[in-house]
Amino acid sequence: MAAAVAVIAIVLDEAQPGPDDEAVLTVILTGLFVCSGGSSIVGLALGFIGCCQGERNLLFAILSVVLNLMVLMGLVVLVCLGVLSEL
Repeated sequence: MAAAVAVIAIVLDEAQPGPDDEAVLTVILTGLFVCSGGSSIVGLALGFIGCCQGERNLLFAILSVVLNLMVLMGLVVLVCLGVLSEL
């Protein structure tokens, strides 16, 4: 019985068309943008917290703020270019 169910599942899976490659790429890139943006916001917040603490090394806190701002600005530029390309 289990073999018959497995064969039916395989046949039904093969009969359905696969996902569009462009749609899959869009989902992957959207996920990367969301994850990189979210982690940059967290890193930026931690950098500001590190700058406010007096006993911490300010070099790493300032580097964190600068690098995370660069990532966020890069994401904004990429989104703007994407919007302009669709006009």
